[in-house]
Amino acid sequence: NIDNAFTGAWAVPEKNISITVGNVTAISLNGNVEISGIFNGNEVTMYYNGVDTVVFEYNGKTYALVNTLGGNLPALILRETVDTPAGDQVTEMLAVVQDDFFGTWVKKDNSAYTITFDGCGGSEYVSSGTLDDKRANTTYDRNYKIVDGVVTIYDVKTAQVYATFVECDKEDGEYLPEDIDGAYEKDGKYYKLLVA
Repeated sequence: NIDNAFTGAWAVPEKNISITVGNVTAISLNGNVEISGIFNGNEVTMYYNGVDTVVFEYNGKTYALVNTLGGNLPALILRETVDTPAGDQVTEMLAVVQDDFFGTWVKKDNSAYTITFDGCGGSEYVSSGTLDDKRANTTYDRNYKIVDGVVTIYDVKTAQVYATFVECDKEDGEYLPEDIDGAYEKDGKYYKLLVA
């Protein structure tokens, strides 16, 4: 694998987009290198120019992840280009390294309760991540920040801490059954919502 600023998972908070850029295994002196990628859960073919840009197309739009500052940074620019009769319409958005909580966590004992994280709670480039906290069809307006592995959830308007999201207890690498009752699960991981 060739070291680059793009390989990995990226979150775009402005549109709640997730992008995963595959490993770069070669560099071409004559142009772009084809690499695999995922855009919001859909496989796409991406092209890396070997320097500062990864380009791909999805649903009639062209996207370019651009490293505008050089080096391996925890933030990029995502350019979305839409071809219109009046010419190309280009929108630029921040893309940050996606945190480990991205996606929807479902409460083990009641699937009507979910928490969906936007993947931006660990970034220094955005003030906080946003989450969709649904309980019995009610959505709460919350943000979150990850500091030293601890997820703190707080009210958007008052900044008052609402809860922490912590991993359930384990013994010998296995979650304790009594500890995961009422916990939220995603990808085999269990976390408890501890209301302040």
